[in-house]
Amino acid sequence: TNAWTANGGDYDTTPVSTSPVSSGSGFTVNFEIGPLVQNWLSGQYPNNGVLLKTDDTLSPTFASKEDTTASRRPKLIITYACECGKTCGLAKKVYWTDDIANKIQMSDEDGSDVEDLITALDRPTGLDVDTVNNKLYWTNNLQIRRANLDGTNQETLYTGTLVTMDIKLDVANGKMYWTHDNGANQIMRANLDGSGSQIINTTLSKPAYLSLDTSAGYIYTTNVGNGSVARMKLDGSGVTNLVSSQGSSIGNAVDPVNGKLYWSSGSAGDWLKRSNLDGSNLQTIVTGLTAPQDITLDSDNNRIYWAESTGKRIQRANPDG
Repeated sequence: TNAWTANGGDYDTTPVSTSPVSSGSGFTVNFEIGPLVQNWLSGQYPNNGVLLKTDDTLSPTFASKEDTTASRRPKLIITYACECGKTCGLAKKVYWTDDIANKIQMSDEDGSDVEDLITALDRPTGLDVDTVNNKLYWTNNLQIRRANLDGTNQETLYTGTLVTMDIKLDVANGKMYWTHDNGANQIMRANLDGSGSQIINTTLSKPAYLSLDTSAGYIYTTNVGNGSVARMKLDGSGVTNLVSSQGSSIGNAVDPVNGKLYWSSGSAGDWLKRSNLDGSNLQTIVTGLTAPQDITLDSDNNRIYWAESTGKRIQRANPDG
């Protein structure tokens, strides 16, 4: 390139991107320069930067990187795409535990690319994902543990005297909730870092898995001891039995948007059922399974996923089965 002999010299007169600029102050203007960057990478154009030029009807002033107010400084936002065609960091994954092989596995949401994420664990059963902070939480015998979504930075958050079973997160309010195995009639709660642990309910009959409706302030539990599905407030008070005589019901998932509650038969059955959030309109939606365990809801794609312990499968279906 040649040295500029005048302000704004040596530039291509064809705009790469345009955006309207209003009079006034305190607003942000966005320019899409993705195609230009791609041409830089391909070598079609040399990367000599960009020039902001008005149509001469306004004389706007933009903040520079030296501006004393950080929020006003120019910002470059880059969205990467993997060679596989998925947007990095946004490709959805399915995670599950294997308490026989003592590991956590994951796959793409269609079941492909299965890989061992974390191994050498001790009876992992329940897990939940913090998509805000990109963390994975799971139960691990007497412990609650967490790691990054790629399995790194593992840490133990809680160690007790009873075997932990299932865990669910209320990330917005900084809380995690869990149940215990071996017939312990306890629901527990702690901060996401494991501090402030407390027993919030001891009145249920062997609660197994749980799900949260944080918008309404409820915990839903399946209770192996009496085959019930129950609901309580987030502080453990106000228990209401919604459905009874469900055998050894295990996993459950709540869909607050569509007003549905799902649960599985566990090792003694072969079905999935659902009802309204108050327990009414009970339906059997899937049969012929082999020991279905926990259930989760994919609200983005309106699907339910569940794990089969005997069949050793992860399956999914539409919400009606």
